[in-house]
Amino acid sequence: MFPTYVEAVRRQRRHAQRTLRENMRYLRDASNPFGLPEATFIQLFRLNMGMVQYLFESLRETMVQNTRVTRVSYQQRILIALRFLASGTYQRGIGQEYILSVSQQVVSRCIVQVTTAIQNTLAARWIQFPVTDNAQNEKKEIFMRERGFPGVVGAIDCTHVAIIAPTIEEHNYLNRKGFHSKNVQVICDHHLKILNINSNFTGNAHDSYIWRNSTIKTLSVFVELCGKMY
Repeated sequence: MFPTYVEAVRRQRRHAQRTLRENMRYLRDASNPFGLPEATFIQLFRLNMGMVQYLFESLRETMVQNTRVTRVSYQQRILIALRFLASGTYQRGIGQEYILSVSQQVVSRCIVQVTTAIQNTLAARWIQFPVTDNAQNEKKEIFMRERGFPGVVGAIDCTHVAIIAPTIEEHNYLNRKGFHSKNVQVICDHHLKILNINSNFTGNAHDSYIWRNSTIKTLSVFVELCGKMY
């Protein structure tokens, strides 16, 4: 009798899980984030609808190749990843939102797939540091005209991006503020457009150390203008 009872419980659990997946799939397929007001859409995804459509078109070829049996469309995977990046919350909470409705495991896969696709497809196209004299002089002129700073190509700083404590070399990721992170160096222009980003260093790395080991430091303009900052 006992094995029969255990098997019945297992069948009941499998049925409940299958029903939950079907309900989540129904909610996901029936939802239409593009039917939301523009302001609400931007609040959820930090991008306007036109920019998200651009991502759909740009990442289509790469994302379609990674379609899984979960039947989550590549557009939905992009929205899931954007929602996670916009909120910085837990993956399980993202998946339980009615406009997304997927499991935590699916959210995790979506984040990896989308961020990898963006890095391989779009990063080099949009994140470019000016290396020619004409391009650098143009940045200097605009910076001087709009911000009042002479001879500046870009503004540089580092920011700590919090992460879960890793199992390997955990102590290297513990920053001076007491949490685990990666110390990310970012250079932007006068309109806050990112010109260069360096996320190769752990949380305990000092800003000056990251700068000294940055490829951008080899450019004479930054050696001259920013070398005395540290």
